[in-house]
Amino acid sequence: MTAILIRSAEKNAVATALLFAGRGHRVALLGNQRGSGTYDVDYYGAPRRLEIHQVTSITESEELLAMVFAEGEDLEAGIAEVLVSSTPTILAIVGGGPEGAVRATTAARQHGFDTSALLLVGGFITGGDEKRLQGEKRGVLAGFVGTGTSESIAELAAAVLEQLAFTSAASAALSSLNALLHIPPMILNAGGVERAETLEFYTDGFGPAAMAMLEALDSERRALGATMGLELPGFEELMDRYNASAGMAGETMLKKINSFTPYRGVRLPSGFGHRFLAHELSSSLAPMAELATLNTVPVPTIRAVVRIGEVLLGRDLSAPARDTAKKFARLFTDPGPDTGYNRSTEIQGKRTS
Repeated sequence: MTAILIRSAEKNAVATALLFAGRGHRVALLGNQRGSGTYDVDYYGAPRRLEIHQVTSITESEELLAMVFAEGEDLEAGIAEVLVSSTPTILAIVGGGPEGAVRATTAARQHGFDTSALLLVGGFITGGDEKRLQGEKRGVLAGFVGTGTSESIAELAAAVLEQLAFTSAASAALSSLNALLHIPPMILNAGGVERAETLEFYTDGFGPAAMAMLEALDSERRALGATMGLELPGFEELMDRYNASAGMAGETMLKKINSFTPYRGVRLPSGFGHRFLAHELSSSLAPMAELATLNTVPVPTIRAVVRIGEVLLGRDLSAPARDTAKKFARLFTDPGPDTGYNRSTEIQGKRTS
């Protein structure tokens, strides 16, 4: 089986490692307080005893897939740590939006890594921790950055990362579910954040106003994508695709969010520097606002939210976002038929046949 190296401090990364261990892969963790050893875990409702290996035991594997999480983590340091310790066949970047796409590409090139094997994954592929796995996602958008991705690399990605739906890397970067889901409650519950109130984030903190703000942000995001020649899936489609296996139920999307079992127990963060606001704004919405300027697309809600975020965070987001937007546009300008890997029907057909 393929060896998998995961670099992240997230507890979610441990769950991801155990997910792949349960499928028979040799998996190791970098940069996590949880390391090698045997884990007794509730594996989607069934008890399993699984092993996470030492990093040195897998880094020389013939087929090595490395994953670096970008959601509020030091992306460049993570990529450097992986590429210093190994030569992966595929380097997958989990999350990070447009900013993550630019930073990951720059870092990979600095280390001499071929970007045709650099895979941008739109978000987490499972939820949970070292004790319980829950909420495995399906159809998570992902795409290779560079041109000329080989058939063998594309097939390997599809075979190991069964949760992915392949599209362009630009589409994956502009389709962050978390940016849409997390920012409205953080802004609309600003007083609760300051008072460190113990609200349930997705129930007490997520109401009709948050849903209305989310929908406005999503509409503008999709309009931006259309101007750039990208048909981006909407928020509701992403939610249903990613979370259907965990049983999203409810008459409306708001009720689905409020009642979704894996979301229960998540508390309102006690500071604006939390990745639910700071990272999601800097990585996704602020660059989108600047991409809208480059493409002359009106995005009043995105701009308003970014400005409010700047006030809450006490720092400028627009200047660095302008640089990110310019680099992102250059990276994905007129991609042509050979940029990235955009053959989801063929790949998925082979996987499921």
